[in-house]
Amino acid sequence: MGTPGISEQQRHSVDRRCHIESFTAHSEFDSICYDSDVESNSSFESVEDCVDEGPDFYDDLLATFKAQGPTLANHSRNTKRMEEEQEEKWNEFCKRRGVNSLETLKECNAATFKTASWMKEDVLYDVRNWIHTYLTPAYRLDRSKAEKAGIYVEDLAVLLNHHWVRDKEVFAHERLRVQLAAHLILAGATATRPGALIGQLLYENLEF
Repeated sequence: MGTPGISEQQRHSVDRRCHIESFTAHSEFDSICYDSDVESNSSFESVEDCVDEGPDFYDDLLATFKAQGPTLANHSRNTKRMEEEQEEKWNEFCKRRGVNSLETLKECNAATFKTASWMKEDVLYDVRNWIHTYLTPAYRLDRSKAEKAGIYVEDLAVLLNHHWVRDKEVFAHERLRVQLAAHLILAGATATRPGALIGQLLYENLEF
């Protein structure tokens, strides 16, 4: 009894491939040679320097692979059904345009495959709300909102004290020390989101 879902062509390709792989594996081990008894016990074995097969062996191997063609995929029934539906739509599209379906597919012109369509509202709703509508009830996720804790003034004062008084780091230019202090204050006041307060901050906007 054959394996379900595998065609005769696929089974034949698998049998031939297993036979070739087995033959190649034996050929590799048989073709190993050693220059001395000492090297035969070593862990280094050079196969490339002692290959016995001639060009005919590789020509036959390539001819076999060429006859087999690419490895066939074993698609499920639903996948095959969807492929058939898309193939029918593609053939209908090419028929209305008066072009060859196979040649048009080979050309792979980007303008041909653009659909100029967008997701429907029901699909967009599912995409935007799948966490609340599916994941939250399914896994009993916590829906409570956690407060975004920004840095407190006391913490910022301690941080700036270490920066100005205790820090012994040598800056490439002391201007960078002043800039870092400004960044720390700005980050503390906006919870590390300065854009929420002043928009796009540029270097020319800072005054020293």
